[in-house]
Amino acid sequence: MCVEEVKSLELETCSMAKAQDYWKLLKKFSIENSVAKLVPNGLILQIGENSTSASLYSPMSFKPVMEKITFLYFLESGYAIIALEDESVLLFTPKGNIKMKFIYKKDYFTNVNKTVKNGVVRYCSGYMLLTKFIFSYNTIAVRCQNKCYLGKANKFDLKKLFYVGEYDDIVEMQDNKEGLVYVRFSDGRVKLFNKEFKEILLNNTVSKIVFLENGDFFAFNKKVAYLYNKKGNFVQKKEEVLIDEKNVLYKNRFYQIGEKTFDCRTHKECEKNLVSCLEKSDGTLYYEKGQVFWTYNFKKIGLEKVRFEDVLFNVEGHLMIVNKKFLAFGKERKVFVVEIGKSLEETKALLKDFIENDIKGDDLDLETFDYFREFCSHLKREKISLKGILCKELI
Repeated sequence: MCVEEVKSLELETCSMAKAQDYWKLLKKFSIENSVAKLVPNGLILQIGENSTSASLYSPMSFKPVMEKITFLYFLESGYAIIALEDESVLLFTPKGNIKMKFIYKKDYFTNVNKTVKNGVVRYCSGYMLLTKFIFSYNTIAVRCQNKCYLGKANKFDLKKLFYVGEYDDIVEMQDNKEGLVYVRFSDGRVKLFNKEFKEILLNNTVSKIVFLENGDFFAFNKKVAYLYNKKGNFVQKKEEVLIDEKNVLYKNRFYQIGEKTFDCRTHKECEKNLVSCLEKSDGTLYYEKGQVFWTYNFKKIGLEKVRFEDVLFNVEGHLMIVNKKFLAFGKERKVFVVEIGKSLEETKALLKDFIENDIKGDDLDLETFDYFREFCSHLKREKISLKGILCKELI
């Protein structure tokens, strides 16, 4: 599939998708023993067994939107960067349209040749898009010979790049929600740039910067950490700070000081086993020790009460909010999706109707049975065992 055939990422169809659409595709990928990964805008990345490339699907189609993908990542700003086997790289806008096609030509060095074909801007240059530094929000890194440059996805222009340093000298680069960029060099130097790539001078000698989930960050100086908000303004000084990524739940939301755990959103002490995944006007979606549930605030007879409503049980691994409409969970070869806002009983009824009416044939093959058996195990408080299934048959 060449770039001229790809008109968009079909994000509009993702917004119309239902849970049943995801079940059909995710079941198919699980049976094929493929790795399936959902991205926040609703698309599904499928990596076939023993495959060196991936395909991108809309949940409402069995035909891939794009094939022969060698790497892909979506920035929080909504921009997508996708590389194809022919060494071309595509930059997509948050609406899923192609912003540019980028082709590396070694003999071009820093020269940039810009053309337009079928409405697609095409750049040929000596710049190589980097995958060593995967940014989260809106920053893109490119390399020419041994020089590393930065640009912003929303106004990416190869002729207006910022030189950050020699590529081989850079150890780490990250960005935050406000567009700040942190760079650590092999000689120990640390630099922080604002969204216009002007250097921000911190008050103390810094050895490392850690961006938290909400964009706030710590600037480390030995065993002292200086906390800044996401705009780079100093908040407070914390001593004996220990941030252990192995104990971090839901990205870098929590940090630990001694035996105390703090939530980066409030910087108040909290219980890190209780994680709010999504906050809406009518309630909050929480994860706690394998259980997912809603809390609703409501008034009754003049009293304000909180109602707890179960969503999932026995959940392990990373949870992902998809299109602000679905909750995805599970492991690579078995990924499941439930619609946010539906009660546990509504999800069970929907799944029962899907199994009875949407899956063709008089009965299920073993692979389909195994996929949905595991799905059902997350909709019951007690774990479902194969022994239990046989015992129920004997009742």
